[in-house]
Amino acid sequence: MKQAIWDDPEFKQAFLDNEREVRINTGKLACALVVVLMPFGVLLDYAVYPDQVGYFFKLRLLCSLLVGIIWLLHRTAWGRNHYKALGLPIVMLPAFFIAFMIFVTEGTSSPYYAGLNLILLAVSAVGHWSFRDTMISVSSVILMYFGASYANATSFDFRNFFNNLYFLALTGIIVVTGNYLYNRLLFREFEVRFQLDKSRQMLEESNRKLLELDQVKSRFFANISHELRTPLTLLLAPLQTLIQERDSTLQSEMRQLLLIMQSNGMRLLKLINDLLDLVRLESGKMEVKREPVPMEPFLLGLANAVKKTAEDRGIQLQVTSDPIVGIVLTDSDKLEKILLNLLFNALKFTSAGGKC
Repeated sequence: MKQAIWDDPEFKQAFLDNEREVRINTGKLACALVVVLMPFGVLLDYAVYPDQVGYFFKLRLLCSLLVGIIWLLHRTAWGRNHYKALGLPIVMLPAFFIAFMIFVTEGTSSPYYAGLNLILLAVSAVGHWSFRDTMISVSSVILMYFGASYANATSFDFRNFFNNLYFLALTGIIVVTGNYLYNRLLFREFEVRFQLDKSRQMLEESNRKLLELDQVKSRFFANISHELRTPLTLLLAPLQTLIQERDSTLQSEMRQLLLIMQSNGMRLLKLINDLLDLVRLESGKMEVKREPVPMEPFLLGLANAVKKTAEDRGIQLQVTSDPIVGIVLTDSDKLEKILLNLLFNALKFTSAGGKC
């Protein structure tokens, strides 16, 4: 699984970029710790080797100066491109100076070997480097202790040497193992986060396409509504002319049928307008038009529109309006749509011979 996703160029580049940022930040932190803590070791020098305080303090300052330069390099473009090369000197420099102080003092009997242990722990706690860099750092620290111990042959004590080497080796094994496990967890965490980001991007892209499709749908409904409204208007206009100009010559039943046709044609036109309103509502532009509407003629007009349907089904349609209601401030088009839906539902579920 790791190799499969590592073969993905996008994932590989993202992981390397993330690793660069982590290593640069931890590198700067490690440098800052060395720069600050190394000179403070003069307190130990004063307590253990007071005759070497001045000499050791200069060595500590020199170490802090060199590591401070590495800290500055981390902030440069060159340092960002060579961040791996800058990591090892952060360990090598303080380890070298401590090993030198071990050599200058009592060799294998010097208590400064504990400083090398601290450096190894810092590699695990702060550095979190790769397995390869961790192995190099641990091996280099142990080799420096070898060198410092054997270089001071006059103070060489095998028991102290073996004791100190044993604990350095154990600490090194713990550090290497810890960094190895940490890097595996870091890789897995980044992999999961990367896949989540990819899924989020895919969802955002899908959402964007859905929005585009919704806009296309809205435009389609708007266009088709306009296309339907035009021929319907052309049908209603001559129907209106026929009713007005031939009113006196029309038979009562024929005139009633024409009026029903006109009424339902107008309602179909309003439904088309409602479809346009729906498109506007989806775009956040729906408007409610308030106007005074006399309820009694309004309800009678609705009843007249469905009267023919009721008669065809053998249903008796009755309309009653309380005079107290009078005039209502409402949107007549929307109220008409609501009441017509209720009327048609009532007719649909009323048996023949019934009343509605």
